[in-house]
Amino acid sequence: MKTLCSALMLLIFLAAAGCAGFRSGLASIPYVGEVEPAPAPSVTTYELYKLKEIQLPGVKLDISLNNTIRTSDLQTMLFVVPMSFDPRDKPSLGENDRLMVRLTIIPDDSGFVFDPSGVTVTVDEQVFHPTTTMLVNAAKLHAYLKSTSGHRYDPSLSSDLVDEKIVLIKDKSYSLYIIFDCPVPTPGRVIRLDIGRALLHPKLPDIPTIRFMKIRWKEGYT
Repeated sequence: MKTLCSALMLLIFLAAAGCAGFRSGLASIPYVGEVEPAPAPSVTTYELYKLKEIQLPGVKLDISLNNTIRTSDLQTMLFVVPMSFDPRDKPSLGENDRLMVRLTIIPDDSGFVFDPSGVTVTVDEQVFHPTTTMLVNAAKLHAYLKSTSGHRYDPSLSSDLVDEKIVLIKDKSYSLYIIFDCPVPTPGRVIRLDIGRALLHPKLPDIPTIRFMKIRWKEGYT
C-alpha cells in the first residue's frame, strides 16, 4: 500500500512538473509592395514579432493588429502524453472590440511629422478613419506595469491622447495605438493601412501603403 501511495505521489509530482503545451494560430503581418511575399509554413512567436518590422527610407516601423487567432492548443503531460486538444478558433478579443493598430515609429532622420488625422485603414475596400489615437507615455506605462498584473493591457491607462501633429525626434521611439470604428477583421481579410498622409517628411519619399498577409504562428509553453 505504501509503495502504491508513493508511486501515485510521484506520478502527481511528475505531472505537475512536466505539463506542457503547444499552441498555434493565425496572425496578420505587414508588407509593402503589390506582390505578397511567399510565407513560411509557420513561424515562432519571436519570428512573428520580427516580421512586424518594416524598414523604409529614413524610418523604421513596427506594425501589429489586434486580430491574432489561436486555432489549436495541445496540452501534454511529461511533454509526451496528450492530455487535451482544443481545435477551436479563439480570437484574442471579443465580438464588440474594435480594430486597433499598434504603430511604433523610429525615425532615422530628422524632419518627420506625424498627423493622426491622415491615417486610414481599408478592410475589404471599406475605408475607416481613426476614432482615437494614443501615444504611450513612458512614466504612465511604468506606473501601470507596477500596479497591474495578469490583466489584458489597456493602452488608455498608459498613454496620452493625440489630436494634433507631432514633430518626431531622430532616433526616438514613438509607440502609438490607433483605434478604428471597425470590427476586428480576421487575418484572412484584405487589410491595408495608409499612413502616407500622416507620416510626412519634406525630402524623403512618401510612405507606401502597408498591406497585411495571413501567417501561421506556433509556440510551446510550460
